[in-house]
Amino acid sequence: MRQMIFFVLVVGLFGQARGMPSTTSSDPCEAAGVGHLRLPYFYDQADSATFDYAYYYHPAKEGAVTAIFLTGGPGQTSIDTVKDSAIEYPKDFGLLLIDYRGLGCNRPRSTDFYPDGFYTSENMARDVVEVIKALRLNRYVLSGVSFGSMVATEVAGMTERGLAPKPLAVALAGTVGHADQEKGDLFSEYMNQWDLAKAALPADIVALLNGSAHPLGLSAEEWGNWISDQLTFAAEPPSNHSDGIDDSRFEQLSLLRPNADLQRRSDFVKQVRQNSIDDHTTDPATERLYRLIMCHEDTFTPLNSNTDADFKFENGELVPEPSDLCRGISMDHPFDSAQWQITSPIYYFAGTKDPSTPIPQAFYHLHVHPEAPRIFIELPEAAHSALYRNLRSCEPAIWNAIIGKAGNLRTALATCPSRANVTKYAIGEGQ
Repeated sequence: MRQMIFFVLVVGLFGQARGMPSTTSSDPCEAAGVGHLRLPYFYDQADSATFDYAYYYHPAKEGAVTAIFLTGGPGQTSIDTVKDSAIEYPKDFGLLLIDYRGLGCNRPRSTDFYPDGFYTSENMARDVVEVIKALRLNRYVLSGVSFGSMVATEVAGMTERGLAPKPLAVALAGTVGHADQEKGDLFSEYMNQWDLAKAALPADIVALLNGSAHPLGLSAEEWGNWISDQLTFAAEPPSNHSDGIDDSRFEQLSLLRPNADLQRRSDFVKQVRQNSIDDHTTDPATERLYRLIMCHEDTFTPLNSNTDADFKFENGELVPEPSDLCRGISMDHPFDSAQWQITSPIYYFAGTKDPSTPIPQAFYHLHVHPEAPRIFIELPEAAHSALYRNLRSCEPAIWNAIIGKAGNLRTALATCPSRANVTKYAIGEGQ
């Protein structure tokens, strides 16, 4: 639900430097490996103005595959957060990092520099297609998370229309299948997941949460921010801690107890307050981009402080706080993955506890792509972005299985710390 959530997520996805060239420049947009293209504002206008488009490319070893990483938001970037580090792809993989138009290395000179129609997910996807063509990539996989799953779907759909070679596979985590035109689901799954999490907490912790309007002196908004953040990203295997809180997302709630360590409690309070400030600090240009895309195309994923879903915490309950983000803007171009038919293999990585892009969204996507071989990987203990958080330690083996290089997917997943259930759908199945 907040702009900075995905910055934290993206940084967390990348480890120590592995194969990426570093740079002595403090500007990641000038790093070795950053390339440029001139691309049109509008692809349907022959006389469209053009702009400079930057991307990061680390070539694959001879004969190996390139991974194209499409991050979430919309509003998050890739190049600046990972210029000296690496995603957990196999070491021989190449890597193409995309900063969507209007963001990061492609940010505008001023907030209103580009016209409104410049910012669409379809334009962002077409930009990626143009980079694929320019680099002459024909052995690549698309790797999309959350909003990036929308862009990955559109890129793959465009390749089906002959605009570029088709991907070897499409991997989606936190899948968006369609826009939520009713907006009700923006809130309900967060509240449902909190109810489930709270039911598993020790009785004394629940009593402490219910018995105070502002536990530890934190405001209703600060608590709502922290809890919704934990629900979105922090799902891990059960911790089985001696404090009785087995859900690792909420083990810090033990600090509510009267005998809790005072220094740890103080540090926690400071952390929650600072995170709330950071999460609600929004760059005006990014806010405009977010508003234009989410309001015209997809109000489903509540991952920004300016979206239609923020929360307060009152007497143990998450209480939604609607905003007027989309006032004056109609959803006139709702995203629907069915409009972008794919025949390349699709891999869905879905966390059962994901409140932001709940599993029905991934299932919708799966059902409307019957001409693709599809594999659905469900992680019972995971939340949003299951592939990049819960499966990170075994991710190289998963990617090698996806491209058919070594072993099968079930064998690769068996090496992961998180339990995964795998269902295969052949062409024509699951409609």
